[in-house]
Amino acid sequence: MADWFVISTQQPSSSYDLRTNLVLGGLVLGGETNLSLNYNNRERFTEKQQYYLWRYANNDNKFVKQIIAGKMVHKSISSINSPIVGVQITNTPTISRPFRQLYIKQLHRTGMGGRALC
Repeated sequence: MADWFVISTQQPSSSYDLRTNLVLGGLVLGGETNLSLNYNNRERFTEKQQYYLWRYANNDNKFVKQIIAGKMVHKSISSINSPIVGVQITNTPTISRPFRQLYIKQLHRTGMGGRALC
């Protein structure tokens, strides 16, 4: 997959503004890969503006379900000014587990109906 854009603007008596973006995605080593290259002529081309991530998922593996490497979006309660670059290994499956459905079915089997759930 490839996606791109180029934006160029200029106003009278001012300098021009040029922004470009190239996004590439595909499969590498059995995992999904995303690369995003950004350029703005008003800023230096730095690694901080670029994005890359490799994600491998295998829900059938008992111990390691996902491996994520690259720049990760971190769920945090505090402010992070720089992205987190690293590797994450987890046994969290990619699909949500239907615990609530299972609980409702068990209540119906026991004759309690759905009264215990709100």
